[in-house]
Amino acid sequence: MRAVVVREFGGIENASLGDMPKPTPKAGEVLLETRAVSVNFVDLVMMSGSYQFKPPLPFIPGKLPVGVVAAVGDGVTKFKPGDHALLMAESAGFAEFAVMPEGQCIKLPPTLAFEEAASMALVYDTAYFALKDRGRIAPGETVLVLGATGGVGLAAIQLAKAMGGKVFAAVASKDKKDIVRAAGADAIVDLSVPDLRESLRQQVFALTDKKGVDIVVDMLGGDIFDAAVRALAWCGRLIVIGFAAGRIPLLKMNLCAGEKHRSQRHADQRLSQAQAGRHAGGVRGYLCNARGGQIEAAADQGLSARTVRAGAGRYQGSESARAHRADDEEIAHNPGSRGGGSGASPRRTPSSASNFCLVAMPP
Repeated sequence: MRAVVVREFGGIENASLGDMPKPTPKAGEVLLETRAVSVNFVDLVMMSGSYQFKPPLPFIPGKLPVGVVAAVGDGVTKFKPGDHALLMAESAGFAEFAVMPEGQCIKLPPTLAFEEAASMALVYDTAYFALKDRGRIAPGETVLVLGATGGVGLAAIQLAKAMGGKVFAAVASKDKKDIVRAAGADAIVDLSVPDLRESLRQQVFALTDKKGVDIVVDMLGGDIFDAAVRALAWCGRLIVIGFAAGRIPLLKMNLCAGEKHRSQRHADQRLSQAQAGRHAGGVRGYLCNARGGQIEAAADQGLSARTVRAGAGRYQGSESARAHRADDEEIAHNPGSRGGGSGASPRRTPSSASNFCLVAMPP
């Protein structure tokens, strides 16, 4: 089968289209014929060999492929050939076929387009888990999204709005304001202003009557994290997703005292609210709840009503390097906000050269 293969850790140039053995499903496994896979910043990190674990070389990158079940192994009861599915794979997605145990596969509704499912697979479940499980968002709360024009950032904006939140999108370029506005952001926080440590808090205080934000969703780290901590409200929650700005920040614990102190009583209250189901919905799709690997189906009219809109540039399978390079170039053009990419990349139509496509997510 054709696949994108990395034989040596390094840059994008080390990934090339080649031939690899087609996997055969063993007992309890599902074989997927891949139709779409999202291209994300984490792929670049894994290719470089600097991810939190290193796959044995050679390896096929690509997380969470989407496609049609081609075959199943003995003992598989929940899937049959022809079903649409998402594989919860850490790698091996950039190939014509991929295989995973049945328990790591999610059945998809046939009405959900492959490209849209692939676009939602990583960024929306990350944002969903951050907001609902870790952030315990409640209707009416304020949310500051850092790296707001990246894949997770745009997903966080849409999901926070669907859950009843008021969203402030932080952007480093005025050219990107329309992108976050279109995603549903209520207000803009400008990261390009001087003295960010003070100016970010001043902007947030102006939007919240000096109360600060209830939740910060941070994909960036670095100096922006340092500034955002000071903009938290009483009992606020800061959710760390990544460090795309390059520096892993250290938290000064004096900032957690006084007005930044988060009481156990408040935490228990929020947890009980979540358990009572007081969160507004607005997402139709199959989202991964990382607690114990449990898959939660958050299904209502949100996607069909276009409350959330998954979409990105589309490339054929042989254009892996081109798709990743578009991702990487956007990061290079915005060094102060890695993880905050532009909108959709130019769409590329798959040809007969490959039967699967790569969906280039904003970095």
